[in-house]
Amino acid sequence: MAASTSLPTGFSRRTVLVGALAGGAALALPLGGPARAAPLPGEGVAAFRIIRADKDIGTHKMAFERLGDGGERVRTVIDIEVKVFGFSAYRYTHRAEEVWRDGRLELLDTSTERSNGPDKQVHAERRGGALAVTGSGGEHTLDGEVLTTSLWHRDTPKQSRLLGIEDGTLKSVEGRFVEAARVATPEGELDARRYAVRGEFSRDLWYGGDGRLLRVEFTTDRDGSRIVLEPERLPG
Repeated sequence: MAASTSLPTGFSRRTVLVGALAGGAALALPLGGPARAAPLPGEGVAAFRIIRADKDIGTHKMAFERLGDGGERVRTVIDIEVKVFGFSAYRYTHRAEEVWRDGRLELLDTSTERSNGPDKQVHAERRGGALAVTGSGGEHTLDGEVLTTSLWHRDTPKQSRLLGIEDGTLKSVEGRFVEAARVATPEGELDARRYAVRGEFSRDLWYGGDGRLLRVEFTTDRDGSRIVLEPERLPG
């Protein structure tokens, strides 16, 4: 039986349009487009705890499903709340929907709200061989293939550019392999490959041998705190 792809009721199944987120020997990765045949990392839901200073501050969930027309859909829900002395000091919510066909991003709709800044949105859709992007960061057209900063795609560290899911701007990046590692997951400790992505968007990413995202770490621009995403549930 297929794994459930249900997410919190605050996320509609329809497109969202309303007014997150080194050491060892380094080996340079070849930069190129995403593999057109790269599959989803299994159907079902990936769920991560978001941890800051050893305290849970939220959840990051991604639902993967195959569509009847041969496409694939990825829906992301991020909810964060930081409390100080029991009072809410910071809130962040992000909702996103991606539709992929034949390994290409065909549609992207996102909305982001935070307590210390303006709301942001992105709408992108493929028209012919190009992706037309309208977002809080402006309008532009992207030729060829592109991955987003949603991180689930195993080829993310191989890219020289990523489409920002908050504002729709292009981020120049460079990825490198850091080390082989073991990551604690709900399925036990799994072998993983750790990558460092640096540039206009920076993350440390751990992917399993089957391409599933297993762990994320990054440092916030806001206050320099270290954020860790630890898996509570994996798809497949």
